[in-house]
Amino acid sequence: MKRFWGAYGNKPDDANLGPYDPDAPPAQQFRNPVHCVKRSNDGLVYVCDRQSDRLQVFTPEGKFVKEGF
Repeated sequence: MKRFWGAYGNKPDDANLGPYDPDAPPAQQFRNPVHCVKRSNDGLVYVCDRQSDRLQVFTPEGKFVKEGF
């Protein structure tokens, strides 16, 4: 492992975020555990955060690119 980061490229925090609320603003950290991390052919890193119902995309250095719900 070379590096790691939290949601939106923030410093990781394993604090309990409580239950997912689809009407609340997106959590600034991943709800643990994330379900997949994959580097794609486009060179970007895709992270599946199923407990927050989202997918986030990063550069290999951890810079946040975009997300989808």
